[in-house]
This record gives sequence, structure tokens and C-alpha cells, in this order.
Amino acid sequence: MLKVLFARHRNVYFKLAFKYWVWPTRVYALAHGASAHSSKDSEIMHDLLDRHIVHRHDSHHEHYSHNPDDYEM
Repeated sequence: MLKVLFARHRNVYFKLAFKYWVWPTRVYALAHGASAHSSKDSEIMHDLLDRHIVHRHDSHHEHYSHNPDDYEM
């Protein structure tokens, strides 16, 4: 929980946690590489992508995209 409290995007993590009724630590974990295991996790990931907090790497083209529609979730 301490990492969430001192994170640069802590306000977003708490807002998304409240929006999706999950712990802020879950949002933080998803933002830092945890796998999405549910549809709720996927929605959180899309919100994180929309806010440019996480970026997905496209290994085929060696670039990053800020567009969440570029990724399957």
C-alpha cells in the first residue's frame, strides 16, 4: 500500500479504484505490469491507457501506441 501512496499517479489510482470498486493496490499493480484476469481489470487497463499512464509495446513494429484500440484486452 505504501507504493501506491507515494506513486506519481496516486490520484488516478484512487479514482479508478473507487470507480471500479477495487483496491488502489490492484490498479497500481495493473499499471505496473500485472496481468488483467477479469473484464473489470481490462476496463481499468483501458482507462490507464486512455490516461497515458501505461503504454503497450508492439513487438512487431517496435513502437508504442497511446491508442487503446490498438490492443486486444
